[in-house]
Amino acid sequence: MSLHIGWSEGQPASQREARRHRIDIILDEQLSRLKQCLLSQIDRELHETQTHSSQESSKPGPILPGQCAEPVSEPCDQPTLMQTVDVDSTSSTEEEVLQQPTVMFCKSSSNQRSFELAKCWTQKRRTVCDKGWSSKHLSVGINRDHPVRLPRLTTMSEFAAVSILSLWGKLCRETTTISPTSNLYMCFSWFSIAVLMYELFMLPLRIFDIPDRIALLILNVFAVSFWTFDWLLSFVVGYQLPDGETEMRLFAIASKYAKTWLVPDLIIVVADWLLVFFALSDEEGDSQGSMRGLLRVGRAMRYVRVLRLLRLRKLLSAYQMLEEFLNSEYFSICFTLLFNFLCMLYIGHYLGCLWYLLGTTVFEGEESWVPYYKINETSWEYKYLTSLHWSLTQFTPGSMHVQPRNVYERGFGVVVLCCGMIAFSSIVSSITAGANQLKAITNRYRIQRTVLRRFLKEKQISRALVSRITRYADVIIQPTLSKVDDADARLLSLLPQSLRLEVYAQMNESVVKQHPLFRLLSTRRSVFREICSPEILQLTMLSEGDELFRPGDVAKHMYFVRHGVLDYVLLSPSGVESEAAEVGPASWFCEPALWTDWVHQGYSRAKSDAVVLSVHSRGFQETLLQHRAEMWMAQAYGREFLRSMNEQAGFLTETELDDIQLSDLVQCETALKMIDEFAASARYED
Repeated sequence: MSLHIGWSEGQPASQREARRHRIDIILDEQLSRLKQCLLSQIDRELHETQTHSSQESSKPGPILPGQCAEPVSEPCDQPTLMQTVDVDSTSSTEEEVLQQPTVMFCKSSSNQRSFELAKCWTQKRRTVCDKGWSSKHLSVGINRDHPVRLPRLTTMSEFAAVSILSLWGKLCRETTTISPTSNLYMCFSWFSIAVLMYELFMLPLRIFDIPDRIALLILNVFAVSFWTFDWLLSFVVGYQLPDGETEMRLFAIASKYAKTWLVPDLIIVVADWLLVFFALSDEEGDSQGSMRGLLRVGRAMRYVRVLRLLRLRKLLSAYQMLEEFLNSEYFSICFTLLFNFLCMLYIGHYLGCLWYLLGTTVFEGEESWVPYYKINETSWEYKYLTSLHWSLTQFTPGSMHVQPRNVYERGFGVVVLCCGMIAFSSIVSSITAGANQLKAITNRYRIQRTVLRRFLKEKQISRALVSRITRYADVIIQPTLSKVDDADARLLSLLPQSLRLEVYAQMNESVVKQHPLFRLLSTRRSVFREICSPEILQLTMLSEGDELFRPGDVAKHMYFVRHGVLDYVLLSPSGVESEAAEVGPASWFCEPALWTDWVHQGYSRAKSDAVVLSVHSRGFQETLLQHRAEMWMAQAYGREFLRSMNEQAGFLTETELDDIQLSDLVQCETALKMIDEFAASARYED
């Protein structure tokens, strides 16, 4: 029952006063009827208490969704609580009727039953839609149909300046920037590790006078081409801002690169290409005997190769990308062990090359180790391996026959031995710590499982329960121990709220986006982040046979199946169970809990070990009601959802013969189709 009251601002004062008087009379009549009904109810209950015992008194059964509480008194004997009254309905225009406030009352037994929209969704809130806005106004962009016209130019300098700016603007519009976290760029960064390792290895080997072979020349050309492409790619690859956002504007990317590493990278790339050119000219010069002066300049420029060490900065960023992509503690430990081993080899590689360079240097009145041991008469491979062997013995307790032959070599050996002692102890300790961490990962669960079994045995728990507990621990708990919980990530709590909520949003986005409404809301990141907060979205882990809910429980959550399979059985009012329906991954159920007061009509049990993501209805409602641009869409969807529910339940007809009981798995195709059509017709984005 409802009371419709419409006010018209243009009516005379006398007419408004008459309307107020009539309203007061109607309200007095309604209150008197309510008072009479309550008094008759009290008298009847007192009479029944005196004539019958409390054990024989009848009690009403549980109220299921779609059913209304029947009044205790007979409908033909008791007066109606409320009536629908229109005050001067003929004077109200269509616009006034739409602006009339709605007062909701309980329905009497004579009215048809229906599902009602939850009270929170019926609150009148002013939104952008109240001012004539629609979905197309939510996407604001540049009007491409009316581009900005350039002013008329008078001089050639102005024409040249505007032409350059226009060309740069066209380049910015048509050039696609690359995200630093994209899969394509990550693969490119990982490949750069191999190229960088090759260059770092070949950099000091030039002192051994390696003959220029075709294979080495091809590898050098490929490496230089790769770094040239990397230099060009740096103009279009975005970068991370201090607040965690990614800068993807082409002008900002190019400006930052020009202020930092543009000039050093350009010098290295140009020097590499000159060295390749001189290497090719060197082969031609041997046959033609020309370009002697140019070749001497080319040999002098080989020292510029030392600048390649500046590319070591790319090694750290590529390693971080690889570690974040794999996201495994086991891999991180193994890679740390491999990294320490490679560091020891590369340090020995560079020290061995320096040791050979010192041995080939002629000191007046001093003899070097290279001519003393006749190393210069051997191949370059033997020279390198002998030098590497000597350098590695400075890190380890090993020994060899090569010894320093002058004071300079002896001093170099003492310095290398002192530094090697520190480096070797550090590397060995890192390798030992990594090996212990690997053992701890494998033994962590084993120790906890043993302690649990001892506890259950000491408490004399039955074998069946012990077997069920250990099985659950092996299947569910053991995989979770290898993952990091949000409580263990202490830095997560120190992040800004927007970043922390974005983490939770991306954790659950793939699951909730199976529903069209949540998929549409995911394009509004500010709202979607709040919906995916831990207070609204919660994970529930179920073992085989565990119950998620029972018939008659008040529904407070909507559920998404993240992993596993659940069985749902509908229980009729007469107690008859229907055939079990399977609910698997990428499915949702109990959606009416978001839009109306719902009671579970059956029970749900885990058919296998499952993980369920629950959406708290109250938190979902409060979050959307705080955002005006999304509230009207949720209200429209909720109204269509409940209208479809009433249609499926047969509540839109006057007869009760076609009424059916709806299950918790009910879905409304018309409401889902409405959301899909809205998403297809509007750009709904931040």
